[in-house]
Amino acid sequence: EKGGKKPIIYQIKKGDVWPANNEVIGSLTLKNIEMPFPRSGGGNWSLFSNNQRLVVDDCFFEGEGDDVFKLSAVNKGLDIFVKNSYFRDVSRFTQWWDGRAVAAKVPIDTCWIENTTVTNSGLPWLFEGWPIHFMYFNHNTLINTQIAVMSHPYFDGEAYFTNNLYVNCNMFGDDI
Repeated sequence: EKGGKKPIIYQIKKGDVWPANNEVIGSLTLKNIEMPFPRSGGGNWSLFSNNQRLVVDDCFFEGEGDDVFKLSAVNKGLDIFVKNSYFRDVSRFTQWWDGRAVAAKVPIDTCWIENTTVTNSGLPWLFEGWPIHFMYFNHNTLINTQIAVMSHPYFDGEAYFTNNLYVNCNMFGDDI
């Protein structure tokens, strides 16, 4: 839906059971939506298969959980574009690493994060164990992280970090 207020994707439990995580076998594009997560930690989005693309633009996510986007089942050809979005209170604060906007423990071709805010998280951007070919991290705001703003960013191509604001963000020793 273009313009106006953001349509809301709201998960409602049935009886005592919260909805399961959202599993997408393919690429995913989310634009101009609001999605509050239940306090149970459910409601994450996971992508599967190879050569997939995640596009998040002008979205608002709120609520305690583990990872909003889990991209560790895309073994090659992963592109991530997160722009003009806000992730609020994504951590349960039970573990120091808990609460991520994006978790990807796989090779990444392109990672473009721009004009995005993350507040009250454990480790908002987790890119672990594999290199990123092209990284653009521009005009982002991170407030109140428990451990670090980004973990293990290895690069085998180009990386640009410009105009970012970090407020009350911890920097874990080996990530400095």
